[in-house]
Amino acid sequence: MHHTHAPLALPFELIDLVADLIDDRSDLLSMALTCQSLNKHLIPSVLDYREIRAPFEGPYLWNHLAKNTHLARRVRTLRVVTEGYTPKLPKGIEEGGAIHEDGQHEEVFLRATFCTSQLVTFEWSDQRVRGLSFNRVSYDQLWDILVVSCPRLRNLDVCDNVNVLSEDSLVGRSGRLSAVNTLWYCKYTISFCGIRPLWRLSPAFVTNVVAHNPSLRCLDLIVPSLEEHLSPLGDEFGEILLPSLTSFSLYCFTFASPTTLSRFLRLNSTLESVALDSPYSLQSLAKGDLPNLHHFWSKDAQWTSVCLAMPPIWELHCVFDGLEDREVLNAFNSVSSTLKFTYIYWTGYRVHDIENPFPRFGRDVSNALCETLRAIHIEYRGNLNNGYWASRRR
Repeated sequence: MHHTHAPLALPFELIDLVADLIDDRSDLLSMALTCQSLNKHLIPSVLDYREIRAPFEGPYLWNHLAKNTHLARRVRTLRVVTEGYTPKLPKGIEEGGAIHEDGQHEEVFLRATFCTSQLVTFEWSDQRVRGLSFNRVSYDQLWDILVVSCPRLRNLDVCDNVNVLSEDSLVGRSGRLSAVNTLWYCKYTISFCGIRPLWRLSPAFVTNVVAHNPSLRCLDLIVPSLEEHLSPLGDEFGEILLPSLTSFSLYCFTFASPTTLSRFLRLNSTLESVALDSPYSLQSLAKGDLPNLHHFWSKDAQWTSVCLAMPPIWELHCVFDGLEDREVLNAFNSVSSTLKFTYIYWTGYRVHDIENPFPRFGRDVSNALCETLRAIHIEYRGNLNNGYWASRRR
C-alpha cells in the first residue's frame, strides 16, 4: 500500500513556543529543515529575526518591531550600526518612512527595543551615531529598558557617549547603568561629547557596572580618546571579584594606586587572557598570583612582572624597550616550560642577523635567549597598534 506523508499538523502557536526555547541559529535552522511546512514558517518569521543589524536612522525596522511585538520577542541579537554598514533585516521589511521630527528617532527606537524581551546580545559600538543624532537623556532611558525588558541580556558592546553637564547627573546615570546586572560579556567604550576642556569625570560608574555583574566572563574597558577627562580608578576597583572572569582588557584607564590593578588580577585568579595597553605597574605580583593565565598582551614592560609570577602562559606579546638584558632573560626563563608562541614588537630595530636575532642585547644574553626560546615559535612585528587590544570572546 502506498503511503503519502501528510503535512505537519502541529499548530504554529505550538511550534513558536518550541522555537522560542532555541537561541542558536544553527539549531533553529536544523529544525526548520526537517520538513517543508516548518521551513516555510520558521525561516521568514523566526530565524530571520534572531539576528538583526540595522542603522539607528532606520525607522522602517523600529516601527515594524514596535507594531509586531510577537516578532520583536524573537530577536536575540540586535546590532545598531551606521548607515555605511550593510543591514541585516528580516525579509519583507521595506526601507522607507523616514522620520524628520526631532526626537522621533529616539522614541520609535526605544519602543522597539522595549519589545525585544528575549534579547541576549545588544551592540551599539559606533560612537559617531550618538554624537550626531541620539539624545543623551534617551540614552539613559535605554539602560532602563534593558534592565526592565531584557532579563536575558548576556552580551553588551556599547560606546557610551558621555555628555553630562554636572557630576550629579553623572551619578544618576551611573545608577541606571549599574542596574544592568545579567552580563557575561561586556565591551564598554567611553567617548566624550561636548565636555568642558578642563573637566575631569569620576569613573565611579565604570566600577559600578563591573561590580554589579558578578557573572562576567569577558570584560573590555576602553577609553579611545580624551582620556584626560577621566579621573583615575579608585582602590575599590582592586576589590572586585568576578568568579567566572576569563578574559580582561584595559585601554587608557589610569589608577590612583599603583597596586590596584595587581590586586584585581590576583583576586580574579580565573583569568586566562589579559591585554594591557598602558604602562601599568604590576611589580607587586608574586609567584602563583596568575595560576590560569595563558595569553598576555602588553604594550609596555609589565610583561616581565607577569612572567616572574610564573603563570602557565602559552602566548606572549611583548616589547623590549626600556628593559635590561637580564630582565628579559629572567622573564623568559620563568615561563619557558609552558610558552609556545611569543610575538616581539620592535620599535627601533630590525632583525637582519639570523645568527643574532636579539641585536640590542649582548652576545652572551642573546645566546642564552636563543637557547631558552629554542622550542618556541617566535614572530617579530612592528609597532603595536590600538586596534589590537580587544580581548577574545570565549
